[in-house]
Amino acid sequence: EFAHDLGVIATMGQQIFTSYWSEIEKSRGKLIAEREAAEAAGTSGEEQATDIEGTTMSSSPSLSEEGELKDSMSGFSGQWLGFLEWDPYWDESDKPSPLRRGNFDLMVLLATQEAVRRLINEGVEDETPEHEVESTNFLRNFYADRMLYFVGPQRYRRADEFVEELMLTPPVVIAKDGGNALIVNPLNIAELLLIKRDNVVSEWQQIAKETPQEHSEIRRMQLDRMMGRPVLRDEDMMVEE
Repeated sequence: EFAHDLGVIATMGQQIFTSYWSEIEKSRGKLIAEREAAEAAGTSGEEQATDIEGTTMSSSPSLSEEGELKDSMSGFSGQWLGFLEWDPYWDESDKPSPLRRGNFDLMVLLATQEAVRRLINEGVEDETPEHEVESTNFLRNFYADRMLYFVGPQRYRRADEFVEELMLTPPVVIAKDGGNALIVNPLNIAELLLIKRDNVVSEWQQIAKETPQEHSEIRRMQLDRMMGRPVLRDEDMMVEE
């Protein structure tokens, strides 16, 4: 059950970004419609008309436009979790454990936290070393400010809320010496975070798959104890031989 659910979590990153860009397109269409309606009513100026033209011609939003679109969108659609339900009349698979839904949500939360930790320790990949340092610092501060997302009893989908808030955070401009500036884009950090999380859960899935084999020795010892036979470990058997 754990191995199957971890495999599902490993595919969630791509689904989140697909949903995100779908929401961006919806917000873009709504924003353009509102601007065109305002222009038709004579309440918009030449600058707004120029913005509309630039928006329709661009296949991907600029940083300023992206921030405006983010303000008008509610985030991404959550992962469909219908597979966690079990219907005895229609489902021929084994009945899931009573705590499956809670375990699934906990695994998503722990995998997200582990991905954040690894990304901070390894550094966030970016255009230049300076960008990497600032992006890593941004993620570290963002995580520290939201540590309560990962501590104590939590409501469901807390990990999604963390990722969504990171994705919807507007780009940050950081002033540097000499009048230069760096732009930290939280959306890029969120993408790297989800990729890292996919890698984490893939590792955990492999461990979960190997667990039954690793526990075979424990089951043999339990059976020997139930049958009243002396409990011998592999080391003891090797000594006797």
